[in-house]
Amino acid sequence: MNVLKLHECSHDAVATVLRRGGIVVVPTNTVYGIIGRATDADVVRRIFEIKERPTDKPLPVFVSDIAMARECAEVSDRVVPFLERVWMNTTNDFAGKVTVVLKKKEGMLPDVLTAGGETVGMRVPQDRFLRDLLVRCGEPLVQTSANISGEESARSADEVVRMFEGRSLQPDYVIDGGAVSGVASTVVDLTGVSPRILRDGAVPSDVIQRMLHVS
Repeated sequence: MNVLKLHECSHDAVATVLRRGGIVVVPTNTVYGIIGRATDADVVRRIFEIKERPTDKPLPVFVSDIAMARECAEVSDRVVPFLERVWMNTTNDFAGKVTVVLKKKEGMLPDVLTAGGETVGMRVPQDRFLRDLLVRCGEPLVQTSANISGEESARSADEVVRMFEGRSLQPDYVIDGGAVSGVASTVVDLTGVSPRILRDGAVPSDVIQRMLHVS
């Protein structure tokens, strides 16, 4: 497990590691996350194994924008205004802190990622390094908190190293970008007739409700 400082990392170099099937831990604007190619079933399986995560629990993905989300999920016109507010509006302090659950399209994402289910959780990160990395990779990245399942999410690279050191299965690289907030994203299910908040997190539920009902 190699630790690299964020300011020393080239986007192209990290993108190359990911394209080759590597698994990397990165800071996000919520917690440190493990990422890899979401379209590669073997990579997804390795992440399940590294985290010791039960395979019946789906993994979410990062996408660069709404257009990328539409490549692998059903994004109806009625939910686009909400996605623009919580994903693309960089003027507010909750951008990039909301994961939405959408119906998965067949073909791009492997069944192991969604635990055989018909939905997928997605988020557009506001972290500049991650956004640029997604653009360079040109495809969604599987993402999950950098921790062993059942333990606290890591808020620094040092915590990631302590979590995984000595284990036979580890991420390939850890990108040290300093401490992060440590508050997980809020999760909103948009697959039904009415949106549902599945997990309270970085964005309060009253803010989510307001964003859902802005005309």
